[in-house]
Amino acid sequence: MNPTILTHAPLTPPSPSPPSPPASHSPAPGVPSTAVPVPAPSRWAEHVLLWAVHRPWLAVLPALFLVCWVAGRNLVGGRRHRHHAADARLVTIAPPPQVETANAAALWANLAGVLTPSRRRRILYGVPHVVWQYAWTGRQLLISVWVPGTVPHGAVEAAVRGAWPGAAVTTAPATDPIPAQVDAQTGGHLLPVAAEWLPLRTDHDTDPLRALLAAGSQLHGGEYAAVQILARPATPRRAARARRAAGRLRDGKTAIPTINPAAPLLWLIEVFQTGSSARHRSASTGAAPRRDPGVERDVRAILDKTAHPLWETGIRYAVATTTARNHSRDETRRPPSPPGCGASPTRSPPRSPSTPTVTASPTAPACPSRSP
Repeated sequence: MNPTILTHAPLTPPSPSPPSPPASHSPAPGVPSTAVPVPAPSRWAEHVLLWAVHRPWLAVLPALFLVCWVAGRNLVGGRRHRHHAADARLVTIAPPPQVETANAAALWANLAGVLTPSRRRRILYGVPHVVWQYAWTGRQLLISVWVPGTVPHGAVEAAVRGAWPGAAVTTAPATDPIPAQVDAQTGGHLLPVAAEWLPLRTDHDTDPLRALLAAGSQLHGGEYAAVQILARPATPRRAARARRAAGRLRDGKTAIPTINPAAPLLWLIEVFQTGSSARHRSASTGAAPRRDPGVERDVRAILDKTAHPLWETGIRYAVATTTARNHSRDETRRPPSPPGCGASPTRSPPRSPSTPTVTASPTAPACPSRSP
């Protein structure tokens, strides 16, 4: 029996075998894959939302932007006000013995050319405006035109003489229509009821100034009143807005584009509603829907208005007294009854307009928003 011979050999790890290629498992037909790729816009929206949630201070930015926009607009308006109010003057007109009302259209056409600035000056300083002013000191009435200092001297005077030959024009430095030292005062402004692209009525059976002049004749000594009509040429943007309103009304839409939150829901209801295709076919073959008969009238009025020079107008009024001890508190705060325009009694000359309304009537003034 032979003995077993034992030998010691080093232990080495087995060499790894090459991996076998994975078996291709084709998905069973009719079974969708569970991995759905997310579109890139959805991922971006999710990342932006998560970024905004971790920064709650971003909610203050809209309010801060609104405050900065209002403050910047006020600063620009104040700078334009000081620019136009420097060296302002009052032009007093003494009409000739016979005056034709048709010449008022020629006056406003001349003023439109005088007051319309270049595009660069309009962006920097805005559009200058004139103010037709009725000022009472007791029963004494002074009718004058406030002209900004940026308008060349003699331009408005020449426009008046061209419209009414024989009229006498005098010029003086602008003063406050109501003294600054009064015991009680009140004032306000008038706003249009209709939309700005509709024209104002200019043909009246009676003179609309009769009621205003009759109210002013009831003042006593120490009482003051001022009615101002501010007017400036409308910007091209406002004129284009009026023309777009006419086009939208003609197409059966609203004058101003509006967003209806329920429009997508209504569209889905109509798509999935039974019989919608038959209803569409009957609607396409049937007669057109009825339209408001007043739409065509408004469209013609807007187009006739935009065919003339457009104006932005504003109306201000103010009353004051230096004898408040003779009146009750309610009487001194009661605004005047007659229609008109004027500025609240301030110590500064007229400011540049802020929210004017557009009117195309050459006989009715148009204007900025703040009063002299």
